[in-house]
Amino acid sequence: FLNYAAENFKYTDLNEAFKAAGDENFMKDNYLPNVLQLAQTEDGKQIGLPYSVSVPVLFYNPEIFEKAGLDPQNPPKTWEEVSKAAKQIKDKTGNMGFFMQEYADNWTQQALIESNGGKMLTKVDGKVKAGFDTPESAAAYQVVADMVKNGSGLHATNEEGFQAYLSGKLGMVCTTIGKRANFEKGAKFKVMASPFPAFGKKPTKIPAGGNFLMVFSKDAEKQKAAIEFIKYLESPEALAKWSTGTGYLPPRKGVADDPKGFKKLADENPNIKMALQEMTKVTKWASFPGANGLQAEQLLIDARDIILSGKMSAKDALHQTAEKINKLL
Repeated sequence: FLNYAAENFKYTDLNEAFKAAGDENFMKDNYLPNVLQLAQTEDGKQIGLPYSVSVPVLFYNPEIFEKAGLDPQNPPKTWEEVSKAAKQIKDKTGNMGFFMQEYADNWTQQALIESNGGKMLTKVDGKVKAGFDTPESAAAYQVVADMVKNGSGLHATNEEGFQAYLSGKLGMVCTTIGKRANFEKGAKFKVMASPFPAFGKKPTKIPAGGNFLMVFSKDAEKQKAAIEFIKYLESPEALAKWSTGTGYLPPRKGVADDPKGFKKLADENPNIKMALQEMTKVTKWASFPGANGLQAEQLLIDARDIILSGKMSAKDALHQTAEKINKLL
């Protein structure tokens, strides 16, 4: 909702706010450029500072893998391998093989589309349009739809999907690393995670989830206080507490190597270490612009349900949805 925030909130550009607070290099010195871009508008305004960052990962159950004859130390790296593993889990153990989160957003679907060479949004004559009405996008969606169709994939609410995983009845779940702490506390098996799968040898492109911190005050003293509070929240010590308790990744450079920060947990937890390595791949979460942006987002969420329930092929559903969204935009 970057565009929604930029167009509707009376925010203060953080470049100006940090400069006025006497620390204009704080963001440049402490954050990767691709991380700062997550909260930048197209014209370069820094409307916020990334705080909790998440990446989509593949959680799996090593006990189910072993029962199905799969190697937990060698989890699926591509979507072709995910599909085969899901079918093997279903056939050999009777458990469901795969579930991809179904939140009220298109986050993991964007990762699917763009990792297969598609695009969520495109520009034609300077205007933003739906970019997902392509063979690459349809093929990406169809991978998950085919797993649901052959009975190895689950189409359900998040609560049902996550509970199936925690109770040992689901082999793999693709969702946010932000679920890590919750999964590790709730599961009776060792929770293992691997990077978001690729399409063959194509590079994975994963949108960052999470949130950013904004400053709204126009009062000079309040702005300065807000910047001090942001610097506290983004300190290695505070980020370590927040990330340990939630599962979200710290956006600031060096926190994973800082003894006051995340180092101990990152060294002890391979799921965290793996997810931190994904930070170099993060891209912006696509945000539909304009007054109808939220409505456009909802149409694409509805298309996901149509595709996964088998009412329409991914190709046809995405084509019809793109036409509707382009009219709205």
